[in-house]
Amino acid sequence: MVLVYMTLISIAFFVVSWAVMNVTGAYLINQRVAQELESVDELALEATPYVKSADADALYEMLVTRGRESGARLLILGADGTVWVDSLSQLNGMRLGHGEVRDIVSQQMDRSYGFHRVGEDRPLASGEWVGYYASAVTSNSELIGVVMAISSMADLTRSLSE
Repeated sequence: MVLVYMTLISIAFFVVSWAVMNVTGAYLINQRVAQELESVDELALEATPYVKSADADALYEMLVTRGRESGARLLILGADGTVWVDSLSQLNGMRLGHGEVRDIVSQQMDRSYGFHRVGEDRPLASGEWVGYYASAVTSNSELIGVVMAISSMADLTRSLSE
């Protein structure tokens, strides 16, 4: 009889622990998404005059500075999804077809995000989860570009697995 009660208590403890961990994980992910989207929205506003004037030097300087501060890779894309400026200077001139970019370029959304596992051919650590966050750069309600941030989720995934 004692064994049955101990088994039930153990099962209940496991279920409650699992539920708390899932709720906490969802909260932490939602917090990260909100922070990152706010950051790319601010960067889109800051970049607007430079995108309008096609000032690549000012955009590059801004992205490198902000990228160092945030630890994220930052990109400015044209309204067609072509990378104008990459804070790592590796994707300049390439057209990105990521879902987050397509959401904005097709003008379905003003901002978008998604999570991706980095593959073997990427510059970040293989197998690492990253977040892609994108925001529209607009002028007079017209899409003139896209700001995209790519940031590691390693700290978040590590804390959730502990």
